Amino acid sequence: MLSQRRADVLKWQTLLVTASLFCLYLYYDPASAPDSHTSIFHSRHLLQDEEPTQAGLGANNTDDKSCVPKPSDEALFPKNTFSDEALGKGAIILYIIGVLYMFYALAIICDTFFVPSLEVIIEKFNISQDVAGATLMAAGGSAPELFTSVIGVFIATSDVGTGTIVGSAVFNVLFVIAACAFASAKALSLTAWPLIRDTFFYSIGLALLVGFFVDNKVKWWEALILFLWYISYVVFMKFNAVFEKKFYTMFPSTKQPDAENADQFKVWGKFRVSIFTWMQGQVRATHKSDTGDQKQGPKGIHELKKTLEKGQDKEDNGDDPEKMSLQDNQAQVDNGSGEYEDIVCGGPQGSIFSKIIWYFTMPLMVPMWLTTPDPNNPSRQKFYALTFIVSILWIMVFSYLMVWWATVIGNFAGIPDSVMGLTFLAAGTSVPDLITSVIVAKKGHGDMAVSSSIGSNIFDVCVGLPVPWLLYSLSQGGAPATVKAAGMGCNVGMLFLMLILVFASIMAFKWKMTKIMGGIMLVLYAIFVAVSLLFSFCVISCDFL
Repeated sequence: MLSQRRADVLKWQTLLVTASLFCLYLYYDPASAPDSHTSIFHSRHLLQDEEPTQAGLGANNTDDKSCVPKPSDEALFPKNTFSDEALGKGAIILYIIGVLYMFYALAIICDTFFVPSLEVIIEKFNISQDVAGATLMAAGGSAPELFTSVIGVFIATSDVGTGTIVGSAVFNVLFVIAACAFASAKALSLTAWPLIRDTFFYSIGLALLVGFFVDNKVKWWEALILFLWYISYVVFMKFNAVFEKKFYTMFPSTKQPDAENADQFKVWGKFRVSIFTWMQGQVRATHKSDTGDQKQGPKGIHELKKTLEKGQDKEDNGDDPEKMSLQDNQAQVDNGSGEYEDIVCGGPQGSIFSKIIWYFTMPLMVPMWLTTPDPNNPSRQKFYALTFIVSILWIMVFSYLMVWWATVIGNFAGIPDSVMGLTFLAAGTSVPDLITSVIVAKKGHGDMAVSSSIGSNIFDVCVGLPVPWLLYSLSQGGAPATVKAAGMGCNVGMLFLMLILVFASIMAFKWKMTKIMGGIMLVLYAIFVAVSLLFSFCVISCDFL
């Protein structure tokens, strides 16, 4: 029988998948079906020369450039394997399963190979934690969104990448914070400095993006300005400690005496849990015994929950778990003795559920294991450069398949690529960070969960979007990159507004992450998605931007 914790996890996963699938069929018009004797939907083949006589979007499929754009004929994807009739009879389920499997593949390559290789680079070159957090660790967490954006610009020739980054940004700011608030047994204290710092840089980046979206075209120098703003953020992080000290000197009332001494991604890598081991329930908790010695908690995610509950009991008795060191609280994954254990050679272990997860993962893990040196193995850390390069190639392959199959699903259901990115792909690529944020929030580290969500968005907006645009413009002789999706500028403007509302809510709740605040974030996220869909399908106009 599954533990209560695992049952809760399945509820969250079911909720996300159900909501995404609901978005796929929400706007389907049965009247647009070409023939009752064929498929209930009508779609087009990718790279098809002629448009179908019946449009999948009905009245919304128009030649008006301000409305829903038609699928691009320039997409560099193979033709559909299945016909429209086969898709309508159930073959589309294979594409949906494939996209979900690519979500899992991206999480595995990032958590198991890419991020650990970045940690080795940080250690080898003695990069400061603040700069590493703003650059390498941010890249590690946002790699799927970055390569989705690159594929959207150069291969899919659509706004799927833009939609994914914007959707992922609002997912991180609103949904992740709401999940953290609900996951924590008590109101979490938030530190003013990292939140104010990241909100400032993020809000300026969003304001620039809104301004550049006015004419639905992004010129090369506009993309360069966004990227230079990210460079200024990295330089600022180099001197973060100096500015932080001056800030608390000027505003001593904002400093929390019991606030965690962790900033953004500074120790994020130590808390980031591989989705494979997390799904297997092989997460251990390090805690202190009564004698002061460190002990490893029992194996299993449900046992980690018990340990956390014990920490809450200690809090009720006067012991504040937030005062414990990060080393004492960090989640660790090992085989019980602290030694490295090869996932593939180790074979299926543990419960039946764990063995099922192992077999489910091996079709993905074996090719990566054969081609990518595992940086978690101390004897292979010297090949960190090769791991870094091969991991990027794998991320590109998985992102390509994810965008390709999502495009097939969108064309089949008559849903624009930007909407697929804004909802389905955004939620899927953000699930690993959601899991890690919830785990650290359960352990009382509210600052880390909130700051990492906003900090990773700075990378998405100032690197994930402008870099592909800049490369495209340079490759086209300076021609601007065109944003085709209806309402995308308004979506970015709404994201800016949501960020302001989040910051105002945190101040209103006196720098405490409460469940009421989490409920507000959840409502704001639902409003954003609903209004974004209305913009994308031209139900309401976005002419004022």
